[in-house]
Amino acid sequence: MSGLDGIPVRIEAPEFDGEDVITGMADALLREIHAHLVNLHERSESHTIDLKGLPLTEADRRQLREALGRGEVSMTVEAAGPTEAYETAYGGVWWIDYQNLLGSTALTHIEIARVPAIAPTHPEDIADALERLGEALNDRKPQTDNPPPD
Repeated sequence: MSGLDGIPVRIEAPEFDGEDVITGMADALLREIHAHLVNLHERSESHTIDLKGLPLTEADRRQLREALGRGEVSMTVEAAGPTEAYETAYGGVWWIDYQNLLGSTALTHIEIARVPAIAPTHPEDIADALERLGEALNDRKPQTDNPPPD
């Protein structure tokens, strides 16, 4: 046994804040988004990428959001918490933040689609609207600025 065995050893590492590190994930995701955009264009295939399930740092997320930019179309859906969806600067690429009832982000998706999945009206909602509008029309008296003919 050498005399070194009795010397205590302490290993110190510098503080590491992984949230501000750009890992290259944003670039990989941009390439994946491009491939899915090709599929949308050529085969009308939609795809969703769940960002919450990926090992992204805050710096990666910022880099991806900045690279995709923001387009002209946005919407807010109020269902089980507010959901904000906007088309990025690239048509057919949507950034969607789903929030819980407490207002914190529950999920973040990138959808490559003509219209995000939360936007189209569900068939049950259309059937309900059809019934309600029909009832409203039955109860409504015709209104006009023209007097009835004699």
